[in-house]
Amino acid sequence: MLASFATFSVAFAARSLGGIVFGHFGDRVGGMKMLVISLVMMGLGTVVIGLLPTYHQIGVGAPALLVVARFVQGLAVGGEWGGAVLMAVEHAPPQRRAFYGSWPQAGVPAGLVL
Repeated sequence: MLASFATFSVAFAARSLGGIVFGHFGDRVGGMKMLVISLVMMGLGTVVIGLLPTYHQIGVGAPALLVVARFVQGLAVGGEWGGAVLMAVEHAPPQRRAFYGSWPQAGVPAGLVL
């Protein structure tokens, strides 16, 4: 039970690191490029999780790969969320910036409802 909670906590711990890394390089390289990289990272991490072999097939390597994939997903979310809010606010009309900036945060609950 603790190992499964630890697998989830790795992604949460990586979010802050992802925000720092993607924020730093977003200022230097460009926010749009970093947003695309974070989206690709999230997609690759999800595909890896979907294609992971079982514990019976490769032993301890399966949970280790799962932790690595969850770490990649956490890094991606850390960069993705900040980049999405930044893009939404930058492209919003001046009087509607707060409203537009709230949509990335509302996206997850909306997706869960759908």
